[in-house]
Amino acid sequence: MRVYLLRFIAQLLCFYIPDINTPILLLSGSHSTSKTTTARKIKSLVDPAVVDVISVPSKEDDFAAALSNNYLVVFDNSDKINRKASDLLAIACTGGYTSKRMLYSDNNLVSISLKAKMIITGIGDIVSKPDLAERCNPIYLVTISDRKTEAMIWQEFNNIKPKLLGSIFNTIKTGLLYLNEFSHIENAPRMADFVQYGAAFNKAMGLDPQAFITEYSNGNAEIVQGCDSSDTLFALLLRFLGNRNGSWRGTARNLLYDLEQYAKSAGIAFDLPLSESSLSRKLNSERNALNSLGILFEKHKGSKREIILSMADSRPTPIPKRIKVEGSDLPFDEQFELDTKEF
Repeated sequence: MRVYLLRFIAQLLCFYIPDINTPILLLSGSHSTSKTTTARKIKSLVDPAVVDVISVPSKEDDFAAALSNNYLVVFDNSDKINRKASDLLAIACTGGYTSKRMLYSDNNLVSISLKAKMIITGIGDIVSKPDLAERCNPIYLVTISDRKTEAMIWQEFNNIKPKLLGSIFNTIKTGLLYLNEFSHIENAPRMADFVQYGAAFNKAMGLDPQAFITEYSNGNAEIVQGCDSSDTLFALLLRFLGNRNGSWRGTARNLLYDLEQYAKSAGIAFDLPLSESSLSRKLNSERNALNSLGILFEKHKGSKREIILSMADSRPTPIPKRIKVEGSDLPFDEQFELDTKEF
C-alpha cells in the first residue's frame, strides 16, 4: 500500500460531498514532483473549469472572491501563506463570512460568504499557523524519474477518466451505506465529518478504515507540530555544528538524539516535537534554506540512510537571534499515482 493512499482516497471522494467540511489538500514537494499536474487532474475530475489553477491572490478582496465563487479552488505554486490569507482559508474551509466596505467613500459593510473545497500546491512549509494546519491534509510527492510529455500525460488520463469517474461514484454510493458505523470516533481530530466519511469510503474499497483514521490523525498532528519550528531548529543546528568542528554524520535517529543532548548540555530550550522521520524530511526539503546559512546537507539512500551535515565555511558563524526561512520545501517519501485498479 502506497504511503498516503488512504488519506488521498478519502480526500478525493469527499470533494464530491458539498455539505461536509473537507480539509485543504496540501500537495507539497520539491521541484519536478508533478504537483500542478496532479492538482489539475483532481480539478478536472471534481469541478472542471477553463481556468483550473490560479496563483494565491495578493489582494484580500481577490482572495475572498476566489473562495466565494468556486466549488473547488486550486492555489498553485504557493509560498508561505501570510496571516490574513491563512485566516480567510480557515474560514472558507469550514464556512463563514468576511466583511468589506461597499465603497471606499462610505462605511457601509457587505458580508461575503466563504465556503470552498481547496487544494494548495507549493514547495515547503506552506502553512505556518496551527489553526489552519489543523484543517489540512498534507500529501508529499517525490521527484519523477520517468518524465512524459504533457500531451501523453493528458491522453492517458482522459482515456481512463470515464472508468475512473464510474468507480468514484460507485465507491461513494457504497460508502454512504457505512456512514452510521463511524458516527462516533474516539479522539477524532479536527474535521471530524471528513474523518467519518473518509473511514466509510475506505471501507467501501475494502481498505482498513481504522488505518485511515490513524494515518490522517498522525499526518495532521505532524503538520501542526511543525508550524514555526524551523527557526529554532536551524539556530540550534548552527551552534551544534560549531561545537563539532563543523561536521556531523549518522542516522536521523542519531541526529535527533545528539541535538537533544547538546541542547540539554548547553542549556538551550529544545522542545521541537519532531520524530526522526519528520526531522529527516524537514532537513531534506529545506536544503536551500540550510545552504543560505552555510550548512551543507547530504542524505545517502543506502541501508544505513546516513545524514551528513557540514559547514560550508569553517570560520565561526554568527548565531542570529531569529532566522526567517522563506520557500522551504517538504519532500515526499513516496509518490501516489492514481491507478484505476485501486477503485
